[in-house]
Amino acid sequence: MKKIILSFCLLLAVVLSAGAQPHHRPRPHQDYYTYSNIGEARLHIGGELGIADPVAFFWHRAPRHYSIGAMGEIQVGRRLSLGLGAEFYGTRISDQTYYAYYNSVPVYGNIRLSSPGYGTKVFVEARVGYAIPVNTVSMGYPTSYYETRGLFTGGGVGLNCYGNNISIGINAIDLMNRYDYGTPGRSRVITNFYLRYSYAIPLN
Repeated sequence: MKKIILSFCLLLAVVLSAGAQPHHRPRPHQDYYTYSNIGEARLHIGGELGIADPVAFFWHRAPRHYSIGAMGEIQVGRRLSLGLGAEFYGTRISDQTYYAYYNSVPVYGNIRLSSPGYGTKVFVEARVGYAIPVNTVSMGYPTSYYETRGLFTGGGVGLNCYGNNISIGINAIDLMNRYDYGTPGRSRVITNFYLRYSYAIPLN
């Protein structure tokens, strides 16, 4: 009888000691896709070239399009950010005898939608603003005077890799005729396909 009671007590002790051990729950699944934090502020510094200009450099040709500038950006949603920027924007136009650069400073607002991701994110963006002319170019006979001024729009798709933003897209800017024997106003819209790079500096 004593052996039965002793065996029962020993079994009960083993059960109680096993129940006292901590319960190891399985680790939650690690989510490698992260979103940007709302309120993050960044300063983008960079520029762009015409999409064929890197090849043109090998032929010692002047770029068709270039820009350099900066943009402040703030994260307003997990995927959505808004920005305000300005850049020095040049575009080359040729006639039969020579070419000239039409320069302006577009001031624009930017909207960007980014995918979630850790370190690397895909994004699409669009911008709209107003271009302030820097120079006026005379061309043709009788002489007309042109400048890039007025509505500025653009947008593209790109990749953000640890703050390095690389994108391709298209810009459109108005070419205005200031003085002409006809009616001054918009001559045509200039479109530029671009390669764009900027580095985002965290501000907070």
